[in-house]
Amino acid sequence: MKSLKILWLLLLPLSIEAQNWQNICSPGITLFGNSIHNISSFRLDSVKAAPLNPLDSVYWSFHTIRKILDDQNCYDTDFGSILGNHIYRKVNGTFVFFNRWGDSIFLKTNANLLQSWKFCSLLHSAYILATVSEIIGDSVCGMPDVIKVITFQAKDSTNQNIDHVFNNKQIVLSKNYGLIRIYDMVKFPSDTTSYTLEGKSSPPIGLQDFSIQEAFNYDVGDEFHYDKFDGCSLYVRDEKSIRIILSKNVSVTGDTIVYTSGRCMQRFDGPPGSYVNFHDTITDSIFLHKNIFNLSFNKQPHEFVPGQYGKSHEFYKNGESFNSRSKKRFYQDYYQFSPSLNCWVFHCSYPAYDYSKGLGQTYYFYQYLFYSEFYIYVVTNKEELVYYRKGTETWGTPLAPDCETLVGIKESPSLTESPGITISPNPVHTHAEFKVNGLRPGETAEIILYDFLGRKIFRDQMESNPYVLKRDGIPNGLYIVKITGKSGLLNITDKVLFN
Repeated sequence: MKSLKILWLLLLPLSIEAQNWQNICSPGITLFGNSIHNISSFRLDSVKAAPLNPLDSVYWSFHTIRKILDDQNCYDTDFGSILGNHIYRKVNGTFVFFNRWGDSIFLKTNANLLQSWKFCSLLHSAYILATVSEIIGDSVCGMPDVIKVITFQAKDSTNQNIDHVFNNKQIVLSKNYGLIRIYDMVKFPSDTTSYTLEGKSSPPIGLQDFSIQEAFNYDVGDEFHYDKFDGCSLYVRDEKSIRIILSKNVSVTGDTIVYTSGRCMQRFDGPPGSYVNFHDTITDSIFLHKNIFNLSFNKQPHEFVPGQYGKSHEFYKNGESFNSRSKKRFYQDYYQFSPSLNCWVFHCSYPAYDYSKGLGQTYYFYQYLFYSEFYIYVVTNKEELVYYRKGTETWGTPLAPDCETLVGIKESPSLTESPGITISPNPVHTHAEFKVNGLRPGETAEIILYDFLGRKIFRDQMESNPYVLKRDGIPNGLYIVKITGKSGLLNITDKVLFN
C-alpha cells in the first residue's frame, strides 16, 4: 500500500500537467448544495461563439427569479442561477462570471500553484486577489481526482491587504468535475454562503436529478403507509391508510400511468369523535405531461416559469429519510409583475410538496387562515409517508402489520371497553391524569401532544394507566393528544386545553 501511495505522488505532477480543469459548464445539470441541503443548479441550455472572438464561447443557462435588493419586495428574472445566466469562456481557459451589479468575476482554470490574479473588483479601486494555494489529490463525490484550492485576499488600490469577509475563504476546482466548492456568483462578493458539488450529469457523479416518471415509478407489490392530519380548534380529522399496488398500466404514448391499489383506511373525525374504516380498491391515473404542476416538475430550483403569475420552486437534497433516496421539495411561489415598480412582486406561496424516486409524493403541508364571524382559525393540512416496502427494501415504522389489523382496530373482540380517553382535569393547570379505555392489560402506549400547527410539543411512553402528565412549561393553548398502543390495536385522538 505504501509503494502505491509513493507512486501516486510521483505521478501527480505529470497528471496535473495533462488536465484542462474546464468541466464547469458541462452539458446537462450540475447540482450544488449548501449546509441545509438547499439545492442550486446550473443547466447548460445553449453554447454560442462569442461575438468579438469566435474562439471564445458563451454558455447560457436558465432564468431564475431573484430579489433586486434584499430588503425590498422587488424581483428580477435576468440574474440566472448560481453561476449566472451566462458565462464567458476564453480560449486561454479563463471563465468570466457576472454578478447582479454587472461586475466581471475571473476564474483562471489553468493557473499554476501559487499563481495569483484579480478575481473581482471592489469599491474604491480595491479588489479580491485569488491565489492557487494547493494542488492535491483528493476525491470528488467518492471518485478519485485532483483539485486546485483557490484562496482569496482583499487588496486596496496600492495592493495592500485590507479586511474583507472573503479573506481566506476558498473555492475549489476539480480536474474532471469543474467547481466543487463555490459561492453564488450572482451575489458575489456580498454573500458568503458556500455551496459544494452534490452531483453532475456529465459525467454522471453523485446526486442526480430525477423526472416525474421516476418519482411515480411504482412496481406491483409496493406497499405505502400514510398518516394524514387536517384540523384546527373547531375540528380534527386523522387518517391512516395503507396502499398496496395491484397493477400498473402505461399508455402507448407513455404520458399516462394507471395504478390500481388495494387501500385500507382508518379515519377519525372529532369532536365528539367517531371512527370510519375503509377497505377497497382504487385507481389512480398519473398524467405526466398534462397537469400544470407535472409540466414544471423537471424545472430547476428557482427557475422562472413565465405567465400571468410567474412561479418558481425550491429543491432540497434528502438526508437520511427514505434510505437516502433523492427528494425534491416544491414550494410554489407565485409572482405578479408590477408596471409601476417595473419588477415582479411576490404574490403568494402554495403548499409544500415532497417527492422521491419510486415513492411518489412523500409529504404535503399547507396552512391557511379560516375566518368566521367572531374568530380566526389556523387550519393545518398535513400528509406524510411513514413506511414503505419496495421489494426487499423497507423504511419507517408500519401503521399496522396488515390491512386487516388497521381497519379492524375498532372491531377487535379483545377490546372489552369502547376506546377513549378520560382527561382530568381539563383544562389543565399543573398536571393531568389520562385514563385510556380499551388499552389491554400490561400494554404500553405512546402519548403525543400536537399544537394546531401540527408540531409535536410533548412525547412520552405511557408505562401506567392512568398516566399523569406534568405540565412542565407547556404553553397555554388547545392541543391534540394522540395515544397509540404498542400492539397497534389502539389509536385514539382527543383535545386537551392548558391554561
